Amino acid sequence: AHIYNVKSTFFLTNGSTSGIIAAMFAILNRNDKVILARNCHKSVYNGLLLTGAIPIWFMPEYNFDWGIYDSLNLDYLEELLRKNKDVKAVVITNPTYEGVMFNISKISTICKKYNAILIVDEAHGALWNFNKTIGTPSVLQGADVVIQSLHKTMGAINPSALLHISKN
Repeated sequence: AHIYNVKSTFFLTNGSTSGIIAAMFAILNRNDKVILARNCHKSVYNGLLLTGAIPIWFMPEYNFDWGIYDSLNLDYLEELLRKNKDVKAVVITNPTYEGVMFNISKISTICKKYNAILIVDEAHGALWNFNKTIGTPSVLQGADVVIQSLHKTMGAINPSALLHISKN
């Protein structure tokens, strides 16, 4: 927790999947609304089924030049939150599996405005804390819960991961 500048860090021995499901179980109850990107990791789908939460899906914008899903439309995210004031959480993947990074600070500001908890699957961002030129950790940009896979980028034994709880 000290190294990552967070309130608490939990070591995970079943990869980011277990952290994502644990975060969703800690925050969501049956019939709670949660906003999810349609291109999220399958562990988010599993967490959704296990918690019984109600999904509100959004599709990231498509980048036709690269043939991948790109950034989140922040105006659309805010519109979803404005129309669904009872949304309990927003779950996103940052960076995406294609390497697209989002402006977590802005997403966090929007989520806080509507009292939604921001959970970030940051499986491929565990090194960001140690080299600011490659990215800034989501937890330092206002995300509430962040899950990172150490075995994907830091050379840890598979399936080592971390679940961080923000100081705020």
